[in-house]
Amino acid sequence: MKEQKLLLILSQSLIGTGFFFLYVQHVRSIFESRTNIAYLTQLERESLLRREDSLYYSFYKTLTEEADFWSGYDKLTNLTGIEHPQNVNVIQRFHVLPELAIGYLYHLLRRYAFTENFPIFSCWRSNDVRLPLEHRHCDGIGQPMQFYLECVWLLGGVTVLVIYIYGTLLSENIFGGIYAVVSYVMFHSFASKIYESPMARENFAFPIIFMQMFYLCLCIDRITERKAYHKRLFITIKLTLLTALALLCWQFSSVIFATQVLIMMAPWTPSSISEMVSSTFTIDYAISQLIATSLAYYCSFSNKKYIFAWHIGPAIGLLFLSIERQVKPQTPNSGISFKTIWAGLLAAISVQGTLYDMLERTGFARSIDNGFALYRDLIVQWSFQAKVSFSTSIAACNPAYQNLNIGHLWELIKTLIVKPYCMYGVVMLAKFFRKWRKGSEKKSPSKDNVERAKKYVLEDFLEENRISMGDMSNKETENDLNECLKLLEDCNYDYNRYKQEKTKSKNNKVFEHEEFMNNIKLLKEQIKEGTRNISKINHSENSEKQQEECTDGNVKPSISEDKATINSDSIPAAPKVETNDSGSDTNNRTFTDSSGIKSGDGNKNVRRTPHKSADCEASKADYH
Repeated sequence: MKEQKLLLILSQSLIGTGFFFLYVQHVRSIFESRTNIAYLTQLERESLLRREDSLYYSFYKTLTEEADFWSGYDKLTNLTGIEHPQNVNVIQRFHVLPELAIGYLYHLLRRYAFTENFPIFSCWRSNDVRLPLEHRHCDGIGQPMQFYLECVWLLGGVTVLVIYIYGTLLSENIFGGIYAVVSYVMFHSFASKIYESPMARENFAFPIIFMQMFYLCLCIDRITERKAYHKRLFITIKLTLLTALALLCWQFSSVIFATQVLIMMAPWTPSSISEMVSSTFTIDYAISQLIATSLAYYCSFSNKKYIFAWHIGPAIGLLFLSIERQVKPQTPNSGISFKTIWAGLLAAISVQGTLYDMLERTGFARSIDNGFALYRDLIVQWSFQAKVSFSTSIAACNPAYQNLNIGHLWELIKTLIVKPYCMYGVVMLAKFFRKWRKGSEKKSPSKDNVERAKKYVLEDFLEENRISMGDMSNKETENDLNECLKLLEDCNYDYNRYKQEKTKSKNNKVFEHEEFMNNIKLLKEQIKEGTRNISKINHSENSEKQQEECTDGNVKPSISEDKATINSDSIPAAPKVETNDSGSDTNNRTFTDSSGIKSGDGNKNVRRTPHKSADCEASKADYH
């Protein structure tokens, strides 16, 4: 098992590493084909940069032109070339953490890697000595701009590697990671602009943001699997560092983390984790967001833009919501309840607005320090077609902030619909053929696995039937055990598969028994219904025959009919029989009672004969 797991990890690492190098070579070749930068001089290379790229590259160039890193760092903290004659602290004003890191690595490379045997770059120029040094051509990793671009390409490869690992984690399949990478490449023009604008801030922030998301999902997966939360301090520190690095690299990282915090407000009720464990983890997550914001604020020399970050209010709302869930945990059978989410959203919005108002009233921060106000005003201007401010109108003229064209939107929709479904079909076909190949292959198990599976089956058989080894001499018990071993053999001595088949057979037996009992009940009801119908038919036929026979006068009436006839002839009183002189006549005379049955006769249930009924009629006539 350990060897298989190790091979799986190595195969996944090999695939991810392959994606890393392929993507690095891909973006490098595309940028080279667009700019032909390898054949340009230093001045021509720098002239390719526009707008934001040229600004951030100037900061990087300031670092590399100094003798050491710290002298360039001090120069950036007091730069006069941007708002002359005022001094500007670039580290406080802009997101220059990538330039600082790459500049520090470049100084290390220049100090320790440059030797005569291993030159890191080579330069040459034309025969015209009147040309300045900027017109010479340099090539190699030691050239500052090429070193900067190589770092950008490597970070792009790290992004693809993290996307692959992230997709594999979420889908629990290698094909999920491959599908994620292919989808990223298909939507590359919409998801990244690494070869269009290499110095863009998102090119440096994306790897860190994906790492933070991957580590967060990994923590949630471990908590779900173990149903416990350990190493709280280590997890909080790691989430804090990743979040702070992303905030220092890109201003829009705050918006991404704000949406992440809102997602974390969802309850964990569908899972089997207790409310205390999940709320403890969300509390640590919210604290990591707040500490990361404070750390970014401190590292950027009190940049007040981080105070207006969009994820601060949702993080505080999540903190209050998690504390409430920890104080009043839900019962396990309470179901999914989204009532507390509305309270968290309300707390997030109110805390964000209250924080802005308090900072402006106390004079600690001004509305002009809120860098996100521009994007808010742009949204208002695009939505309502109203002019908000002059700076907003100027920003709306930026090509990067233009409205989305209908044709461009239609192309985007086609790309989002057609390509993913094609890729999904390819992945499903691959999974189908993989299962089919595995199902067709029959692997003979080893002897150890066979003996181990037989022992497990024997233990289960003894435990389920509650018998001992001494009872194995019984033939019925032996036959039952042989059936279990035969089922194990049919399952190719796979114990897990045997348990599944055993459970299915038990369920089928219970279902068959219930179906058999239902059939018996149905049969009984049908028999009762048939007997009722037969009795009704016989009764109707007998009544019809008796009526016909009574009408013809050929058949004697039944006892019930005879009694009904007698009772219909209402006799007011029984006749008083006078005794004759001779007592022998009294004893020998036979008379009838009011019911028409002989008194003193033992056969009371015998029907009356016709002459007796005639005697009764005669006695009635004599009485009247």
